Amino acid sequence: ASAAAGESLPARLWWQFYAERGEHDVRFIHLVSADGVLVAQVDATLGQRLAGDHAAEQVELALPIDLPAGVYTVLTGWYTYPEIVNYCVLSDGACAANALTLGSVAISAAS
Repeated sequence: ASAAAGESLPARLWWQFYAERGEHDVRFIHLVSADGVLVAQVDATLGQRLAGDHAAEQVELALPIDLPAGVYTVLTGWYTYPEIVNYCVLSDGACAANALTLGSVAISAAS
């Protein structure tokens, strides 16, 4: 994927909820630089969700106009608010990470 600084980067997500989620559970999409610095984000609640619910969404991640050209990583996951405690991303039934890597994107300078 590629985009330019100042544009928006679409992310299409599909969620399946195995446990109930509420107003204090926040979904995040983060864009991080190669050195791990958070450079753009969209954090929002999806409201009350019951176990077994599904949700599909498209999120537009606004890229800062002054974002330097480079390759960035797109991450997603969930955390509790106001505690800011990430939920685990499971792999083979065990906690593998605090976020799921959606992929990399090459960002060019604003035109």
